[in-house]
Amino acid sequence: MSGPNNGQNQQQPRPQTKAEIVAQREQVRMLGIALGNWREAARQCGLSEGRVLNWVVRYGWKLPKHIQAPHPCRHVGIDQS
Repeated sequence: MSGPNNGQNQQQPRPQTKAEIVAQREQVRMLGIALGNWREAARQCGLSEGRVLNWVVRYGWKLPKHIQAPHPCRHVGIDQS
């Protein structure tokens, strides 16, 4: 036993100021929008999924609707024969 943590708590220290917490929250929100997945954004930012999902509910974050691109062979005027 090499200390009080025993190597179990290897996460980065939590932000101390309000501004750092807000910045981290905005960072995970933008990453979640880019990835399309709140849980994956939480993992990549080193936060618990539960914390991020609580933020999603508390602040009413929404993922954008996916716009499905048209299939290239379904254009009008293209003969597929």
